[in-house]
Amino acid sequence: MNVDGLISGSTRNPPSELKIKLVRKGLKAAKLKKNPPALDVMSAVGDPFQPIAVGLVMGAREAGQKVLLGGGCQMLAVLVFVFFVFVFVSCLFFFVFFFFGFFLFFSKKFLYT
Repeated sequence: MNVDGLISGSTRNPPSELKIKLVRKGLKAAKLKKNPPALDVMSAVGDPFQPIAVGLVMGAREAGQKVLLGGGCQMLAVLVFVFFVFVFVSCLFFFVFFFFGFFLFFSKKFLYT
């Protein structure tokens, strides 16, 4: 998806050219590889509050609390990152427990026969 030049702003006429220039300068300074992981991009040019917001949302979710994210596109990015972290962690736990159970099942079968 081509998202080049799509920049949000809270002012009527946001300084888009300045924002583009700053992001390009930050990405160049970060020396990221081609198609870097989202966490690397967030670390290089993201808002420092975004990882904090991700942690707050995940902690609130774990505690069963409802969360209202306000902030437009920034919080949408946070929500997307939370979703991917949740999916990744869920898949990781599934595979760990699946293979651990598989190993236990076959190890008992071979040890006691």
